[in-house]
Amino acid sequence: MAADQLLPLLKGDSGHASPCGLWPDFQEAQINFPPTYKFDKYSEVYDSSKKRRVPSWTDRILWKKDPGIKSLSYNSVPTLQCSDHRPVFGQFEVKVDLNWSGPPPSARKSSVCTVQ
Repeated sequence: MAADQLLPLLKGDSGHASPCGLWPDFQEAQINFPPTYKFDKYSEVYDSSKKRRVPSWTDRILWKKDPGIKSLSYNSVPTLQCSDHRPVFGQFEVKVDLNWSGPPPSARKSSVCTVQ
């Protein structure tokens, strides 16, 4: 986890002079499972090819920060071995306002974002 490239972006610390964009607006539950990428297919062995790629957590679940969203579970499925990835899953509790009629008219205008 110390070398994970996504966590610093979520914390707003890209390590570069440029801003982190929208990454700090998102969050992820704590990862308590082994890396989910670069397995040999049909095995529990990480990349044994000549490349010896470093295992990583490339399959992630992020959500926009919101006090009404609570992560209940976040894990991988190590028994599904038909790929070099292991799937991940999340379970959430989400508070919903059943009387919500949509955004106010002023917020319904489409906006254009320019990326440089």
